[in-house]
Order: sequence, then C-alpha cells, then structure tokens
Amino acid sequence: RIYYLSDAAKRVLEADPTGDLKVIATGVKVFERQEAKDADPNNSCSYRVVQEGLYVLLPHMTKQVVTASLMEMRKLLHMRSCRKESFENHVRDQLTNPALGKGCVVLKFDPKLEASDKEEGEVSVINLNDPIFEAGGCAICCWMGEAALSLLCDKVYAAMVLEKLGGPPPQEVIDRCVADKAKAKEEMEKAAANGAAVETAVAS
Repeated sequence: RIYYLSDAAKRVLEADPTGDLKVIATGVKVFERQEAKDADPNNSCSYRVVQEGLYVLLPHMTKQVVTASLMEMRKLLHMRSCRKESFENHVRDQLTNPALGKGCVVLKFDPKLEASDKEEGEVSVINLNDPIFEAGGCAICCWMGEAALSLLCDKVYAAMVLEKLGGPPPQEVIDRCVADKAKAKEEMEKAAANGAAVETAVAS
C-alpha cells in the first residue's frame, strides 16, 4: 500500500529521527497492490487507485478516467457491475476506446452531461455544493474487465454516494442491466456447450 502525507505530517515524522514517536498509521491510502489475470498487459500496473485517496489524485489524473451522466452513475452504484453494452453511448464509447486500458478506471460524474440530459424546466435532484463533489468532482474507483465495469469501493460508500445522487435508477434501467447479464451468461453457456460437443466429436 502507498499512502499520501501532507507536508505538516511529513515534517512531524522527519522531526523524530530516533523513532521515539510511535506511529501506528498515518496518511491517506492512495494506492493498493492489485494483481489480476485480466489486466491489460500494455497498461499494466501493480497498483490500483483506492477510493479513500481518490480525491487526492483525481485533479492530477489524465488517463483512465471515464465521464458519465447522473443516470449512468446511479446505474453502476446500484448494480455494482454492469456490462459495457448496458451503458449509454457516451459512456460505452469511452469504455470501448482502445486508448482506455483494462484494469483500474475512475468513473467521474460530469455536470455538463447532466445538464444536457435534463428536459427543459426540469430541476436537478442533486446539490453540486455538497462536500462529496469537492476536489475534482464526484468519482468512484472501478475495475474494467473484458466485458463489464465493476465497482471497487465498498457497499457502504456506494450506498452513501447513490443517496446523494438521487437513489436507485428507474426500474426499466435496472431491468435492462439484468437482461444484458442474463443474455451474456446464456451466450457463454451455449459457447461452452458447443465447445464441449466439438471436443467430444474430435475424440470419437
């Protein structure tokens, strides 16, 4: 694990060269070791961003950031894992862009997308002055695999952010995500069955 220290905390530690000060833990965790078989070999990294320290890093991140509308944020926070095809075009295009490597990805709420999605006269359900939107905006750490985007933050934090963003998405949005997962599972099972049938035929 890698922790971020403020200048003040760093000076305190440096002022104790003999180690008389017993430090159990200090700083904000920003990176954690992550080993995954489906990580992108061309974008490989032994560490992933941790939600706890994301807002320290976010203003400086130029890669692996995907912007999303309010509905797309609510969708992933509620489902915790969504197939890429379950997202709207503006998010799906970013997820399928070759420049975005598999592995750790940050999904960030973009107020401009929220404004464009609203009907004329519609009032926003969120308060952009809420502290959760400080230091670069509302964002969550995710893991992008071959076919899906999944949350890396814990359930308690996800529930808190989801509440700030207006709660779960409409039922039809949830139903679509569930249907996409079921369809993908069915296709995988058919592919596995066909593969087993071919192996049996070759063996005989």
